[in-house]
Amino acid sequence: EELSPGDREFLYWSHLRMLTYGEAYFQQFQLGLMPKGHWEGFSNWMDAYIKSREFEACWQSDSSSFSDDYRKWIEDKLAK
Repeated sequence: EELSPGDREFLYWSHLRMLTYGEAYFQQFQLGLMPKGHWEGFSNWMDAYIKSREFEACWQSDSSSFSDDYRKWIEDKLAK
């Protein structure tokens, strides 16, 4: 089904918000501020989330807004 321009805009900002949230979690885990079990649950959830509609287009548009290590982590997930 074709998305309306409004639907695309909504998804874009929803994905960008999730990516920002994800980077905060990613950095907290890297700094040892998050339990491994909590991180693993979130990481597994992101495996599914990145397959959602319009995600890759958002990522391609704004990936440069994120840190190098987080970008690599997302890129590795997308490659799987």
